[in-house]
Amino acid sequence: MHPQFIAAKLPSIPRPDRLIRKINDKRNKSKIDEAFLLEILSGFDLSTSAQIQISGTIGRSDNYFVHTDTGRKIIKQYIASANLDEISQEHSILQYLAQVDFPSPRLVTTRDGCTYIQREDRYYAIFEYLEGYFQYHNYLYLPSQASAFIEYSAKALSSMHYVLKDFIPQGSNPNGFRSKDSTRWREIGWFLEKLHGCTLVSQKPEIETNEAHVRFLKLAPWMEDLLHKLDSTLTERDPLRVIIHGDYGPYNLFFKPGCPVAILDFELARLDWRLTDLAHSMYTFCKSRFGFHPQKMRLFLQAYNTNFPINRDELQLLPLVWQFLSLRRAIVCWYNFCNGRGSRWTDEAQRRLDIVTWVNDHPRVFSNLEEEVQSR
Repeated sequence: MHPQFIAAKLPSIPRPDRLIRKINDKRNKSKIDEAFLLEILSGFDLSTSAQIQISGTIGRSDNYFVHTDTGRKIIKQYIASANLDEISQEHSILQYLAQVDFPSPRLVTTRDGCTYIQREDRYYAIFEYLEGYFQYHNYLYLPSQASAFIEYSAKALSSMHYVLKDFIPQGSNPNGFRSKDSTRWREIGWFLEKLHGCTLVSQKPEIETNEAHVRFLKLAPWMEDLLHKLDSTLTERDPLRVIIHGDYGPYNLFFKPGCPVAILDFELARLDWRLTDLAHSMYTFCKSRFGFHPQKMRLFLQAYNTNFPINRDELQLLPLVWQFLSLRRAIVCWYNFCNGRGSRWTDEAQRRLDIVTWVNDHPRVFSNLEEEVQSR
């Protein structure tokens, strides 16, 4: 069931942008005191005499690479806003994947069998280090090689969905459903409340000339109307719900010759429409300078179908789900901007709205996908 990665040649030419990022990561100073990391290790009955180094994955949650007395490990410091319900859900999913031997990160437990510890106001977990793997998006490939990686990635996602299709995790995630037959934790009203709050901020006289505020204020009625329509249709049609990854992209995949593709970072995993992962994959695997590659979209969906097929009725909802998710994200980004969290949020909000427009302007792409994916 798990796709075995077979490489004719290991990657050797790094992408310049990824190489620069890697160099910058190495220059970054640790945000956490080394002695404190040693205390975290001791909470898991681990110790180290080697120098602690940043693992190069500073982001939503920070990760630290360490050599311990039982091998290399990754210490994960969860983002300050992470709560125990979300962490419990992530960890229960990872423990189940370990139980069924699915290729994913393995948690280290404390002496009491706990998979996390709390220090001050933050949560910490430790993961086994995956030796000998690489991330293909860090390297340059010929088109045929890049296509092969997309196929492997799609099959890995399909296998994960299939393995988790009947699993009920502990905990909860605010972005997902409460259960397979009930409502979301955050229904449409949560997003509309944020949208209405943004319009009030953007209407203030002192910022009426701000270009970003003016642009989004004009779009607000359209955003609200479309969100209502999409929510109504998707609630009625109710696509298949499974445990999804939540952030599926090349940056969260590990490849190793002769081994199954390993999926990383289940921090956003939750019960949701499986089309949520597929729509996000269209964004992360199929982007082009002028929109999205229909050929890559077809390749991904056809490869996905080999393990856990999508029927035509469900596939017809892919563009609607993609627009729905993009609108919700655009609202959250605009809300962050309106609350003083930086102008970068307007850039992402616009990118999400551009996706909504692109999907709306390319109905033939999706009708062709329905025919091509189902006919294979």
